[in-house]
This record gives sequence, C-alpha cells and structure tokens, in this order.
Amino acid sequence: MRLSRLIALVVALFVVVFMLSLVLPTTGGTRSSGGRARFANALLAACEASHVHYERFRGPSPAVKTLPWIVAEPHSVGLVGHLFYYDAHNPWARHHRTGWRIYTGGKSPDKRVNMKILWTAPSPVSDAPSLFIRGTRIVRPSHFSRVLGVGPSILKVPGPGCWSLTLHAGRAVTHLTALAVAS
Repeated sequence: MRLSRLIALVVALFVVVFMLSLVLPTTGGTRSSGGRARFANALLAACEASHVHYERFRGPSPAVKTLPWIVAEPHSVGLVGHLFYYDAHNPWARHHRTGWRIYTGGKSPDKRVNMKILWTAPSPVSDAPSLFIRGTRIVRPSHFSRVLGVGPSILKVPGPGCWSLTLHAGRAVTHLTALAVAS
C-alpha cells in the first residue's frame, strides 16, 4: 500500500470517529432514520470510495457499454467492474453518485436486486480461473474473503462501512474501495 493511501486511510479513520462522536450522542446511542442518514453521510465523507464512471465504456462488449463501471487500481491491469445493480431505479445511479456504493449481503433492501458485477479484463487476467477478493473494513476492523468468477458474480459484503478490497486474478493484484450500506 502506498504511503499516501495509508495516510489518507488514517485521516479518514479519524474523521469517522469524530463524526460518530457527533452523531451517536444526538440519537441516544441508537440510530433513528435521521441519525442513520447522518451516520451514512459521515461514513461517505470519510470513505474514499472508488470512482464510479457513468460515461459509456469503450470496451468491445456492447452489452456493458451503458452500465456504470469501476476500474481497479492500478489501472494498467485493466480489471473493470460493470455495475448491473446501478440501474435506473437505483438512487445512486439516478443521482450519479461518484463514490462506489454497494448494499450488504448481496441484495438491495427490497431483496429484488442482486449486487451483480460483471468483471472484465484483458488476458491474462481474464483467463484466471477465479477472482479472489479480500475485504478489510477500515473503521471497525473486520475481514471477509470471497472467491468469484472473472465474469458475472454477486459480491456479498458482510457489513456496513468503508471496505478496502484487494482483488487477485492470476498474478494480478488490484485494489478498490467500497462504501457498503446496510440492506
């Protein structure tokens, strides 16, 4: 991890702790819908989530050209996630939110939409038998691991918060950051 990214994560951690100290006392330790919104806004402000692109994707597949997409770092690897769940009914897509968000548990709150992502990459990354994802929550540290296919898959983030994701496909190692919202 680059030093500048590590410093940004430490600063983000302090911002979240400070924001939580402002939010939780006003809600009596529980989060009402107003408290939940303030909590989500505090997390978003502190989470440097990966950038969601809304411009047409310039890759070869016409099926994904209009989907919002994210690109893992380093960009030179070419691993791209096409966000099927960012459809016309998704509030994040409707408002063109640029920080990558995902619902926890792999489904939207109404349970009608899966957190489906189509992972694409050039060879040899696309030829890898699987995509291994290791997530680390930044504020209340916890971890998860998932083995997905390079191709369409449903990402199940276990809990809300800002998650640093490390993705392994073959010899390629890339990184993304997601803000997970409780479903």
